[in-house]
Amino acid sequence: MTCDDSVDLDVFYIVTSICAILSLLGCMFILLIYAIAKELRVYAFKLVAYLAFCDIIKSLCIIIPSYKGELLHYLCSTQGFLLVSFSLSNLIWVLAISVSLVQVIVYKIQDIEKYHKYWLLLSFVFPLSICSLPFITNSYGNLYTWCTLQVGGPSKYWRYIIDFVPRWTSILLIISCYIKIYIHIKKNEFIDGDLNQRLFLRRMIAYPVIILIAFLPLTTLRFLQTNTEKCNYSFALVAYATFSIYGFFNAIAYGYNESISTYIKNLFSSRHRLSQSRHTDFFSTISDGVN
Repeated sequence: MTCDDSVDLDVFYIVTSICAILSLLGCMFILLIYAIAKELRVYAFKLVAYLAFCDIIKSLCIIIPSYKGELLHYLCSTQGFLLVSFSLSNLIWVLAISVSLVQVIVYKIQDIEKYHKYWLLLSFVFPLSICSLPFITNSYGNLYTWCTLQVGGPSKYWRYIIDFVPRWTSILLIISCYIKIYIHIKKNEFIDGDLNQRLFLRRMIAYPVIILIAFLPLTTLRFLQTNTEKCNYSFALVAYATFSIYGFFNAIAYGYNESISTYIKNLFSSRHRLSQSRHTDFFSTISDGVN
């Protein structure tokens, strides 16, 4: 079942496409800054660039109008494979960022970039490998305006293996990372009397919130589609929209920080250089651990 037979697919597509385009633009902004700002190419920004790349692929898959039936089946299956694979890869890169923060802040590990190759394997090879399995049962197909895992039949089991278990394992690990960081900071009085450090903590708390907002509605929708007969158009639209616009809020959370803002101001003030002052923010925290 797909929740509701009376779905207006044109409205559905317009809403999700607008969200995906915003997400695409946000991620392109991140990659543009990464390309032109050599001063900002620290390990932390490299992780964010991977995250943006994955979301660009995901957004393009959402924008392609597969619901009109104009795509050949094998093209729709390929689109579904890429959408599911890079959605999972996107989430794993958020986990990589969260774990890196724990390594630097809690465990004081200096050379965190040595784990880079392992994150590449986990974030790209693992999703592409596991998401290729549904091709065996021909389980990719059209669902609403997307090509993705179908509902019913063998797809039901693939949803648990590929969607629910890896996704919620990653989400719970991400949340546990930020809880660990929060406890460590409070225990060591890291934020007492320091406005910049309190802002840093609030930024960190925002990241798992964004993840939950993006993934919880869609995961709930998929569970309802797989296991019950109760679901409605409005909830499906909200779930698709929040998932589609995730990269846009990622760009805000990761892109609009003090280092980026300073670089852009310097760029347009003809100085063309990054301020050398150290900031207590996401990028400098990890780069301090690497350098």
